Amino acid sequence: MLAFFVLVLACAGAALYVLRYGEPQRHQYIYMFQAYVYPKEVPKRPETYTGVWTAWRATGMKASEIGYREGVFHGMYAEWYPNGQKACEGMYADGKADGKHVRWFSSGTPSNEAEWKNGKADGTWTTYYRDGEKKSEAQYRDDRLHGTRTEWDETGKVTGVTRFENGRPVNE
Repeated sequence: MLAFFVLVLACAGAALYVLRYGEPQRHQYIYMFQAYVYPKEVPKRPETYTGVWTAWRATGMKASEIGYREGVFHGMYAEWYPNGQKACEGMYADGKADGKHVRWFSSGTPSNEAEWKNGKADGTWTTYYRDGEKKSEAQYRDDRLHGTRTEWDETGKVTGVTRFENGRPVNE
């Protein structure tokens, strides 16, 4: 497979930008260029860009990787902390969040998990304490709370349970 990538040396600060098309990470020489100093700001992406846009930190570590189709989020979206730990990941379809999205603390423990459908909250949403214990869990349907929302304190004790229907609490 032929991989194509463009390198542009910016005069201000001698930053090196990497614009990737296809799968240049598989190319044996791309790793040589990752050792250079990369910009603190991501270069402007062309408005009609299709492909994976990767941003790098000054240390050469990956900062983010975002899929686009004709300038709109489409496909995988991921970010990394400066320590190399993944910060978040999720999928997009035609600019809208779709499927499971996960965010982690810089330590690597989960921070929250959310399910999306066509850009709307739809499914289970869970938040966690830094030690990995559940903080809350709620059910969504069509961007509204629908079902049970449960909250826990840091010791794991349930502190609240509320039922919702179409975004409104239900008295039982």
